[in-house]
Amino acid sequence: MNLIDRGGNTHSRSVADRFSLSSWIPSIQRALTIWSVWRIALSLWGYLIWRMGLILPEAGRQWLHGFHPASEGIRAALVDIWLRWDTVHYLRIMQAGYGPDERSAFFPLYPLLSKVFGYLAGGDDLMGLLLVSNLAAIGCFVLLDRLAQSMTPQSASHAVINYLVFYPAAFFLLVAYPQALVLVFSLAAYLCQRKRRLALAFLFGLAAGLTHSTALPLTVLLLVDSLPARREHRLWWLAALAPLLGIAGFLAWRSYASFPSYSSVQWVMSGRQLGLAVDFRGVMTLWLWFVRGWPNLLALVLGLGTIVWSYRRREFAWAWFLLVLVLIPTLGAPIFEPLDGLARYALVGFPIFFALPAWLAPSQGRKLLLALAIATNLYLSGLFVLWGFVG
Repeated sequence: MNLIDRGGNTHSRSVADRFSLSSWIPSIQRALTIWSVWRIALSLWGYLIWRMGLILPEAGRQWLHGFHPASEGIRAALVDIWLRWDTVHYLRIMQAGYGPDERSAFFPLYPLLSKVFGYLAGGDDLMGLLLVSNLAAIGCFVLLDRLAQSMTPQSASHAVINYLVFYPAAFFLLVAYPQALVLVFSLAAYLCQRKRRLALAFLFGLAAGLTHSTALPLTVLLLVDSLPARREHRLWWLAALAPLLGIAGFLAWRSYASFPSYSSVQWVMSGRQLGLAVDFRGVMTLWLWFVRGWPNLLALVLGLGTIVWSYRRREFAWAWFLLVLVLIPTLGAPIFEPLDGLARYALVGFPIFFALPAWLAPSQGRKLLLALAIATNLYLSGLFVLWGFVG
């Protein structure tokens, strides 16, 4: 599978050559450097918000379900300020298990792994969630760098990670949310399938399906991408269906546990419903699109643009993968918040970060855009800390 650079030159590399152990060291070093800088910057930004007293003492109490995060000291400034929104529900699952309420809408692998890491961190469950997310983020950088080196010119491969980091909602990779974990499992499954290591591709795909519903498009990616090998490998389809099996397994367990239907829990929790959830007649809809929902609208534009870009380069698996990824929140968003969640869900759409360097040649304009992206990351992460619902 080759990509074509802006000058029209085809760059092909031996995938086998790219998987030697020694060749991974530069990717690991690059990933650790990027993660360290980003983690320090985000922590200092959160500390500054806390230090300035912008977080009101009673902020978010109605959504904390009885948890009492620290309000003073280093713990409050660096750890507990990230106890927001979905993180609360994952923490409830870790401490009290599943129940017939919002908890039953959240997939199990992220809180399960976090419970293990929380135990290693002295029984600190929130720290366990943050550890899993940050370790997974490092893994995302490593695997994305490996994939970029095998599919793009050397001069452009590093830019792929940069565009992931500068993506407006990329801070979700470092907070206590499952986006980094589902992305690292998706990349691992895709890379293993490209190497025809179908057993590993199956395991990673299954893990992605047990982590988050946004693993569903991964099945489409693996199915379309593996079509040329269907005669050579009899069980190719089993590895491709692994993400779907993970999702179906969780939903089947919910049904066996007699929990309310998944769609009804989503409706109660966030007003989501199946269907084209856009009410163009409402003034509120337009306001949310352009004021509050602009990150989701940007993600939609990037996703649609990358679909066209992928199709033109005959990367049909990428095009179908992104089409399904874009359709999921479009067909299941709250009626007055169209595309709700797409900015966050689009993080798993890694082809977007291959398309962006191809669109934006090195220039002063690109530097300006990257600076704007950094400012946007800080703005959205700050809004998140202040209990603003983001992405």
